[in-house]
Amino acid sequence: VEVARTLAVECPEIGKGNADTLCTLIGLTPINWDSGKMRGKRHIHGGRATVRNALYMSAMAVTRTKTDNVFKRMYQHQKNINKTM
Repeated sequence: VEVARTLAVECPEIGKGNADTLCTLIGLTPINWDSGKMRGKRHIHGGRATVRNALYMSAMAVTRTKTDNVFKRMYQHQKNINKTM
């Protein structure tokens, strides 16, 4: 309920654009830190932090439930291959 409320209040653009635009607006799109020949790390920042935090907390809650679900399996798989999420 809290995530839905946060999305409705903080991000009224949902449903009006494409997924790439929405991810950039929320701040989920990795930003390049490149200059000339230097290739820096990709960082996720900017956008609407309240929406990003609500989505993160709901994703963590789903991965920590006792029932087996697709999100939990995906999280464990990424964790096992040392991918940060």
